[in-house]
Amino acid sequence: MINIIKTLYLKYFELTSAICATLIIVLAILMEKLLYLNACNLCILARFAFVGIALVSFSAHFFKKYQLAHKLFNIFFSLSGLVFMGRQIMLQNLPEEEVMMLEGCGLPLFTTFEYYGVFNGIVMALKGGSSCAKIDWEFIFNFAEWGFLFFSIYLITNLHKIFSK
Repeated sequence: MINIIKTLYLKYFELTSAICATLIIVLAILMEKLLYLNACNLCILARFAFVGIALVSFSAHFFKKYQLAHKLFNIFFSLSGLVFMGRQIMLQNLPEEEVMMLEGCGLPLFTTFEYYGVFNGIVMALKGGSSCAKIDWEFIFNFAEWGFLFFSIYLITNLHKIFSK
């Protein structure tokens, strides 16, 4: 088992990262459809970060010439995901009185982007709302905590790949 993990890490790191990020996205969409869960704006932003990791990792597997750029983009997407998931974890641990005063997630994410622009839409999503503080599903951890764990792993492994050469 250790040899398989070592081989995947050393020889197929980018492809493994792309497949794992894609599986996380597919799992989130399936759970949303099958369990009738509604993704909040921070969850959708985290999916975008996973999509970024998947696309960059997949392209890195085929274009070896730009490895440093690929790793830096993956670090950017990992940090973005950590910010989104960290904020959601913080919102989930707020007292109920403070959650009711949040006003960031009034509109769906794409509607927010249409009215306020992408940057301001992200800022508004980071302010959070009651839908972001709600925990709909949990298996040992909730979605935000699992996402934070996966983004941390992506960040650490990419940093290790950069500084180990």
